[in-house]
Amino acid sequence: MMDHLDKETRVNAGHQITDMLLYCYTTEGVCNKSDFKLFYSSALGNCYTLDTRSYIQQVEGSNEGLDIGIFLEPDEYIEELTETKGLQVLVHDTQSFVFPDDDGFQLLPGTSSNIALTLINTKNSPWPYGDCVDDRNDEYLRKYNYIYEFYFCNEICYNDYVLEKCKCVTTEYFDLLGSQGNADNQSLCSRDFTSYNCSTEALYDDYVCKCSKACSINTYNYRVTSLEWPTFKTGKGMVEYLCGRISMSRCKQLRKLSYRDLRENFVGMKIFFETFYVESHKVEPVMSITDFLCNLGGCIGLWIGVSILSLFEVLQLVSELMLAMCQRVK
Repeated sequence: MMDHLDKETRVNAGHQITDMLLYCYTTEGVCNKSDFKLFYSSALGNCYTLDTRSYIQQVEGSNEGLDIGIFLEPDEYIEELTETKGLQVLVHDTQSFVFPDDDGFQLLPGTSSNIALTLINTKNSPWPYGDCVDDRNDEYLRKYNYIYEFYFCNEICYNDYVLEKCKCVTTEYFDLLGSQGNADNQSLCSRDFTSYNCSTEALYDDYVCKCSKACSINTYNYRVTSLEWPTFKTGKGMVEYLCGRISMSRCKQLRKLSYRDLRENFVGMKIFFETFYVESHKVEPVMSITDFLCNLGGCIGLWIGVSILSLFEVLQLVSELMLAMCQRVK
């Protein structure tokens, strides 16, 4: 429905972090709206990445962490485009390209959630035991400003093929190039029927992607628990806070809401590391080349030793038989 609009118009039509953010606290202080970086998703609209690299959680557990309150602005939802209410949340490394419509978890309106994180590190084996690569990060950072990842590589490969074949870009590629600021020069495949069919059929073409797994992958396991939030008194307090920065007519509308309807406007979350222990998964060869050569040498030595002993035993047997036969002849 909005494919015919340019990127700037889409972004301006979406939710703005300056309007949505109620509060943002860390143990070290307050995080501001300027700490959020815009990422436009053709599937979800305006997404925001909180990039506070200076913040480091010092103590395990929920006493420290990131505490955020969001005003959902449900009165601005476009019914023709919106089927659900709430937030899509994704925790990822700062230099990873994200696909928020495929990953992450959802938070319901009228709830405050504790999100307990555990870091999982997976190490894959390079050649000759596997096909992981660890030398493409510089190339991807230089070209796309994101680190190399298997899923990201496949998306780039497919979309490059679509661009070459169909002379258009998919919405996912538009999201990527749009973050670089040079996607508006290409036409979206979804803007006309012929291009859309071409990009869909390309999925089943026999194109080749030379993508391998990264040698080191960080993922986050999360455990989410939620409670109803806010209370009626807290909700009224947040409405009064919002009335200081929204129009009077919108303020009056919020003040008239019942407690149940009022809660539908807010989502709270606290994100923290449940433990500083890192769950490590490592793919290792059952037998290294050194072990293989040692075992092979030992086996060869055993076989040769057995063969020589057997030869002497056969010679001894033949000689004893000949000696016995000679004694019988005499």
